[in-house]
Amino acid sequence: MRKLMTLRKRMKQITIGLLLVLSAWLAQSQTPQSTEPAELSRLRESWQRAKEQANAPIDRKYVDALRELKTRLGKAGNLDQALLVDAELKKMPLDPPATALNARRKLTVEMLTFGEWKFENKAVNFSRIWVFTPDNKFKLKGAGEPFGTWKITGNFLRMDTVTKNWNEFALDLDESEGTFMLHETKSNSGKRTTVTLTRLPSN
Repeated sequence: MRKLMTLRKRMKQITIGLLLVLSAWLAQSQTPQSTEPAELSRLRESWQRAKEQANAPIDRKYVDALRELKTRLGKAGNLDQALLVDAELKKMPLDPPATALNARRKLTVEMLTFGEWKFENKAVNFSRIWVFTPDNKFKLKGAGEPFGTWKITGNFLRMDTVTKNWNEFALDLDESEGTFMLHETKSNSGKRTTVTLTRLPSN
């Protein structure tokens, strides 16, 4: 009888313990979990896309150089070294088709609104650093108030300033200097081949 009472006591203790654990788990599962702000998600996606687009021309140049080296080594009869270069080629994360490369050579909203851009007129040695924001405004670096608005229509980026000046740039990216550069197509001052908009390297 004593053993039975002891067993019942232990079973009761175990049952109470399980109930406490279950109650704690239910309370935790019903506690609302905080979710990250939607703006944070958009900023992260914008940063990732801009980073991929910035790295694309560098990756292409590396792939082209590797292919050229592989061809030279193969023609010279250095097959072992050519195979090593081929293995390096296969490590590249992507080798996009020509259509994708052409698409990456167009300015996108994500690229425009990520980082700083240098507006420059080489003919008169004039330049300014612009920051473009997702709400279709742009301002001087470090300034609080917008200096104008921007919009992308068709194949052109148009900038209108508060001083009633405007510029249009083709969206085709010039990557000859290792960064993204746009060339002015027309403005209220006419077409100026010396005016460019260049994205500055991020720190």
